[in-house]
Amino acid sequence: MRVLVFLLAISLRIGAQVSDSLLANILLVKNDTERVNRLYSRGFSLRHSNPQLAYRYARLCQEAAESRHSDLHLAKSYNLLGVLYYKKGDYKTAQSYHLRALKLRTECRDELGIAFSNTNLGNIYADLHLYDKAEAAYLKAIEIHKKWNNTDKLIGCLINLGALKHLLKKYDAAQENYLLAFNLSDDSDYDTRAMCLTNLGEASLGIQQLDKALAYNEDALKLRKLSDNKVETSDNYLNIGSVYLAMGQAPQAKFFIDTAWTIACRNDYFELRHEAEKVYASYYNGMKDYEKAYTWLKKYYDTNDSLLLAQNTENNLYNFNEQEENVEIRSVSKSFADWWQITAIAAIFVLLPFYLIRFKR
Repeated sequence: MRVLVFLLAISLRIGAQVSDSLLANILLVKNDTERVNRLYSRGFSLRHSNPQLAYRYARLCQEAAESRHSDLHLAKSYNLLGVLYYKKGDYKTAQSYHLRALKLRTECRDELGIAFSNTNLGNIYADLHLYDKAEAAYLKAIEIHKKWNNTDKLIGCLINLGALKHLLKKYDAAQENYLLAFNLSDDSDYDTRAMCLTNLGEASLGIQQLDKALAYNEDALKLRKLSDNKVETSDNYLNIGSVYLAMGQAPQAKFFIDTAWTIACRNDYFELRHEAEKVYASYYNGMKDYEKAYTWLKKYYDTNDSLLLAQNTENNLYNFNEQEENVEIRSVSKSFADWWQITAIAAIFVLLPFYLIRFKR
């Protein structure tokens, strides 16, 4: 029994080390370039699921790039650190890292890297309300992606630029960028096309092009149903309800608003419910039911704090501890020691049946 308990304890210890096993293997890669690239790729893949481990990879990537004096790879490590700090909500630090990455990529004439850095900086500038800088960054990225026929990234930049124009209530410019992105997207890419159509519908509503707004949202709704994207159909239902309100067709509006609300509640889509509360207030105000209009408007403002709390909670999910002790790069001998430990345990499992047979009564 003691042997079994001992083996169980050891197996649990090994299980706890699994998350680092890939790191150990990467650090044993002899080719410097491949090792740095794998550190970056692994860290980038972990940015959502395990920010702390991603941060560890980013620092190791930075250390390895510095040791081999590779500005190109050092820029990649700065890019990953910038992405992680952006997810964390620390925009100033994220900006600093992306600017450092951009400087190195410019010196290395890494055009695609320059485009990626400008896209990241555009996102940060937009969040910091530096809208002119955001637009300039997006336009630079768009120029490079066009040159390299990098369609997917180009679409993303066009949507970002459209969203920026939308935020500034420059609806015609927003529509132009959304339409360009839509036309570049593949016919089978339902999600991207639905997003573009939804944004086009909202921009059309902003300048009271109600027929266009209705048509765009109806088309987006069809695509989202085709892709079985039930949650985001609520965005289109709510938008259609808002268009009918603007048309003065309250009964039709109520049906679509109610549908959006039901889907949002069923799927815990908090942001959509928040927007629906404001639309309900407009609906009841138009119906001259001022008591209900006030109730829904109060709900809308009351949940503003909850929305901010939810956003802060989301940022905390991407939090990581910068003061974590630097991970020492395992030596080859240490890695072999780990393998020896595993081999020894395997041997115990092989020999254990003979031990039990010998002492069987």
